[in-house]
Amino acid sequence: MALQWNGDQALLRARRAAAAALINCAVYFVKQHTDALNVSSPHTSVRRQATRISRKTGEIFAKGSRYLLYTAPAHAGEYPKYRTGAGRGSTWYEPRDIQGVLDAGDKIRIGYKPTLKEAVANHLLALEHKGFLGLQATLARTRPALVRIVATGKAA
Repeated sequence: MALQWNGDQALLRARRAAAAALINCAVYFVKQHTDALNVSSPHTSVRRQATRISRKTGEIFAKGSRYLLYTAPAHAGEYPKYRTGAGRGSTWYEPRDIQGVLDAGDKIRIGYKPTLKEAVANHLLALEHKGFLGLQATLARTRPALVRIVATGKAA
């Protein structure tokens, strides 16, 4: 008795399952990296002693208004500390759906997305070159969990 097997459909199901696992890995990785960037930088609020005018924008800062001084910045070997949230929020991955992964050749890109503040992503990359932890450190730290996600579908 002849057996008919549709290999194309089986291959497509396997590729879809692999794409779903890649998306799960990307979501897990971005969450772990975002959590690492979410350490707050301690600051103190300081009252202005005199009126000041910004040379760049011409904005006037009145006497008595407040500004923040960050007293404990991150050092080389640590993740940059949370100040404005722009760096933490710029971590992204693409494509974000199964069909997009299949169209991209079964690949997902993870990095810092360009924002209105282009300098944020460039600043985080520059900090990585100066010895601060970044995407590569997160990859090294999460690699066993990513392998587990691909193999079993679960991180823990």
